[in-house]
Amino acid sequence: MVVVKLKARLDLGESEAIALALEKNADILIIDEVAGRAIAKKLVNNIIGIIGILLEAKNVGLIEAIKPYLINLRATGFRINDELFQFALKKAGEINNQAKSNS
Repeated sequence: MVVVKLKARLDLGESEAIALALEKNADILIIDEVAGRAIAKKLVNNIIGIIGILLEAKNVGLIEAIKPYLINLRATGFRINDELFQFALKKAGEINNQAKSNS
C-alpha cells in the first residue's frame, strides 16, 4: 500500500526502499535521488546518501580520501553537481575554500 502511494511521486526503486525502511523500522535509509530524499526525510528518521557514506568511511579510517571516489562516481554517470562536489571535499578536509574540483 505504501509503495503504491509513493510510486505516484517517485520511481519504483525509491518507493520500495522507503517502504522497506518503514516496514523493517530500519535504523538508516541509503538514498540519493533528490525527490526520494525529500519524501524520505518526512517518513524515515535517519537517511544518508553515497557522499555521506564516503565521508563517514573517511572519518573512521576506511578510506584516505573521498575525491577519487567522487570522480569515479561522476565517470559512471552518477550526478554530482560542482557545488556538492566542492562541499563534500571541503567537509572531508580535502580542499580549502579556493580550490577547484578539476584538479
